[in-house]
Amino acid sequence: MHLKRTIDDINHYFSNPDPDLPITISPIIDEVGLLFNSFRIIFDPNSPQFKIDTKNFIFTLTKGLIDLMNGGDFDLADYKDLVAYSKFLHRIKRTGADTNRSKKVKVYIKAIEHPEYEVDEVGDYAENYTPIIQEIDEFEDMVSGQGITFLSDNNEELLNRLRVILAAMKEGHRSKRQYNEVNCILKRLLEKDYEYELDRNQEYELGLKYFSVYNSIRNINEKNNQIKISTDNGVTFKTIRLLPGSYEYIAIYEHLSEYAGKNNIEFEGNLNLNKIKLILRNNSQVDFNVENSLNTLLGFDKRVYTQSTLAPHKANIENDIDVINIQCNLINGGFFNKYKRQIIYSLPTFTVPIGYRIIEKPFQTTYLPLNSFMIKDINLEIKDGKNRFIDFGNEEIVIQLHLKQKN
Repeated sequence: MHLKRTIDDINHYFSNPDPDLPITISPIIDEVGLLFNSFRIIFDPNSPQFKIDTKNFIFTLTKGLIDLMNGGDFDLADYKDLVAYSKFLHRIKRTGADTNRSKKVKVYIKAIEHPEYEVDEVGDYAENYTPIIQEIDEFEDMVSGQGITFLSDNNEELLNRLRVILAAMKEGHRSKRQYNEVNCILKRLLEKDYEYELDRNQEYELGLKYFSVYNSIRNINEKNNQIKISTDNGVTFKTIRLLPGSYEYIAIYEHLSEYAGKNNIEFEGNLNLNKIKLILRNNSQVDFNVENSLNTLLGFDKRVYTQSTLAPHKANIENDIDVINIQCNLINGGFFNKYKRQIIYSLPTFTVPIGYRIIEKPFQTTYLPLNSFMIKDINLEIKDGKNRFIDFGNEEIVIQLHLKQKN
C-alpha cells in the first residue's frame, strides 16, 4: 500500500479517528499534512514508509497500523502492527507518563509473547518485569518511609538481601516493592564499581540461555548508500542517497528505480542468479565510482555505466552480515575464521524477516569456562563474521546468561 503525501489521501486514511483518543496520540490534519502531538509525519512518496520529523526511525505503513493510529481495537491487530504502534507512541511522546492506550498495547504485546498469561493477568506481569533501567532513579526516592531501609554500603549485606529477595520471588512471592528493591541493589552495586570474587576451589562455566532483538540490522548505512545518475548522457549527475536502515532486495530496487525515474533507469533483480540488472534508457548513465558507494551491495564495479548491464558480481544485500556472534569478556572462547574470539553464542542473521523479532532459546545450553575468578563487569559485544559491530538501530537487545559451577 502506497500512501502519497496528498491531503486527499491523508484525509481518506486519518480523518475519522476514534473521538475518545487522547489529543496527544490522535491524528491531526492541517493544510500541510498529518500531525501527531505536534510532530510532523513525513511520508515516503514512493514506498509505504514514513518517519516522524526529527526522529531517526522509519516505519512501514500497513492497514493494521493505520487502524491502530486511528484508535482501532487491539483485539483485531496482529503482533507486528502492535509492536510498530507501540514504538510510534513512544516516539511521539514528549513528557509525562505513558497514556493508558500506550500501556494497554504493551499488555497485548506481552500477552502474545507470553501465552501462558491471559491479557488481564499481564498487567501484574508487566508491572513486576518492567525494564531494569526504567524510572530507576525514582526508586531511591522510596528508600525513606517505604520500608526500603537496607541500602547500606556493605557489599555482603547488599548481596545477602538480594539473595533473600530472589529466593522469595523464585517461590512465587512477587510484588512491585520487591522488584524495586532488586533494582535499587543492582544500581548501588554498579555505582560502587563492585568486584565479585568466586570460590577459587570451584570451576565455573557461563552459557547463553536467551537472546532477543527485532531484526533491524542496518545493511545500508552512511558508508554504502550513494550512487550518481545522469539523464543527459553524462553532462550532469545527481546524487541519490538511501536513508540508513534495513532493506530487503525489493525495497532497494524500488527506491532506486523510483528516485531515478523508471523511464530512464531501472534496477531489476534476478533471484536465480542473485544478480542485479541495470537497465539504462534515454541517454542515462549511473556512476558507482563515488564515495560511500552502493556498488558492493548491488554487485557492480566502481565505475560509470553507460549501457544496460548485468552486474558482474553477485549482489551482497546483507552486506556480509550473515552471522550474529555474541561475545563476552568473561569466557575463554574458541576460534572463528581462524581467529580467537570470546564468542559465547552464534546464530544466523536472517532467521526471521526484517521487522520481526529474533528470539533464540537454545534447546541445550553450551557452557564455556570462565577466564577469571574475579567479576568486575560483564562486557557483551554483538559482531558479524568479519568482527564488525552489528547495528540494530535503537532496538532493545535482551540477553540472559547463566553462570554455574562445572559438574
